[in-house]
Amino acid sequence: MDLTFGDIQEAALIPLAIKASETSRENPRIVDLKAKEIIDTLAVFKW
Repeated sequence: MDLTFGDIQEAALIPLAIKASETSRENPRIVDLKAKEIIDTLAVFKW
């Protein structure tokens, strides 16, 4: 599936990507498994 995001949608992904990135760290301060799942599913960002 090919998704196209506008500026607003891309901006909304920033906090989601940050939460997913933090969740992937060795000793995360926050854990948001749903954010990681969404980012992994979208395959927008590669960690």
